[in-house]
Amino acid sequence: MNYNYFIDITSIFFIIYLVGGICHTIINSLLEWCNNNKGDIKNKLKNIWKIHPLMKKYFSFRKINKIEQYTNEIRNFNEMTSTISGSIKSLCTMVGLAPFILYSIISIFPEESTTIHYLIFFCVQLFITTILSMPISYYEDFVIEQKYGFNNMNKMLFYLDCIKGTLFKLIITCVTLPLINYFLTSFGRYEITTILMFTGGLILLGLIFEFLYMTWFIKIFNKLEPLTDKKLSKRIKNLLSKYGYDSKMVYVMDASRRSNKSNAFIGGIGKSKKIVLFDTLLKNFSNDEIISILGHELAHGKLHHQLIQRVVSYSILFITMFITFKFIYNVELYHTFGFYWINNENVIQYSLIGYFLISKIIDNVLWILDPLLSYISRKCEYAADKYSVLYTKNKKAMISALIKLSSENYSDILTNKYYEVYHYSHPSLVNRIKNLNTKKNKVDKKKSK
Repeated sequence: MNYNYFIDITSIFFIIYLVGGICHTIINSLLEWCNNNKGDIKNKLKNIWKIHPLMKKYFSFRKINKIEQYTNEIRNFNEMTSTISGSIKSLCTMVGLAPFILYSIISIFPEESTTIHYLIFFCVQLFITTILSMPISYYEDFVIEQKYGFNNMNKMLFYLDCIKGTLFKLIITCVTLPLINYFLTSFGRYEITTILMFTGGLILLGLIFEFLYMTWFIKIFNKLEPLTDKKLSKRIKNLLSKYGYDSKMVYVMDASRRSNKSNAFIGGIGKSKKIVLFDTLLKNFSNDEIISILGHELAHGKLHHQLIQRVVSYSILFITMFITFKFIYNVELYHTFGFYWINNENVIQYSLIGYFLISKIIDNVLWILDPLLSYISRKCEYAADKYSVLYTKNKKAMISALIKLSSENYSDILTNKYYEVYHYSHPSLVNRIKNLNTKKNKVDKKKSK
């Protein structure tokens, strides 16, 4: 039987999808335009130099121009690639490429189970996405990043990373898809208990993969070696003790194999923490500055920021699952996007398709929460900065660490305030320094008690 795979542009599902995508594009374009119009950079820079003596040292007029060139080049490239990829995705959606591929797989392998059909379909999609995204990543790393002295990768490492990343995604796909499909086809009903069970299952899967990444997957991409600097290691363990945490080992990651950018992160559940320092951080930052950076990261756990952000994200996940189960058995949803062979008799069998279709629509609407999520994240960052200073008693090191991180990573310090409100999960450097220089806040008062 021949089917028409084109979408139904009159459907309410498509209208929501289209309007959400257009509004998102317009707002992003306006914000990009505002952020690109910096005005009088020289006068702005003179005011920034007054904030802290180190600002003039690390952000000269020449350095600012270079940072502006880098950020504009990255943003313009990302905007161009996202526009092209968005146009390709929209065209594929309009002509019904996804339903055509899936129906072709079903026709070729009629004896196989629906789960096998899904796995073949998503593996084909993963392969196509990888092939298309590889030239984009290559250009960003070996042209833009290399031009500004960040890229340290050779081509062999780049291709190995692409292969490893694809295999990692393939493993996640092969594990999660059958589980989600089994649940939807076996227990999928519009009841609060079902929605809670499904949401809980997704959260559990996420936590398992997070744990596996910190304990195993990270070692596939990077080498982790124990910190050999005994003096710094002792200071880190003392800091952990102050915060009420424990760490059996502090690791150094060979980040310089890929980039000259510096960072550090902390993982682990409960009071046991895994400290990972980029080798570039050890090379370019003093021990006091490293301790301040780690104090900031540990503060997120001490102030329950991860818990707050998880509660927010899990609440949003529950709401989206509530909406998903409301419409997942609505045949019009499938017909809207070209899956015309799905009907009331077999809709349960293909409910996984509905799950991804609704996710697609929600993604085009959920961006309205971005300013709120960014605001919560920035508040947490401000509090963590203050808390780090409170425990390390070294505001000077905290500020110098922030300045050096921004300077070495070529962070934009002349960001438009509206762009920052919408996009930035971390406050701009200027606002972080102003926050540290303000009078004691609630965190300080709480500690003094």
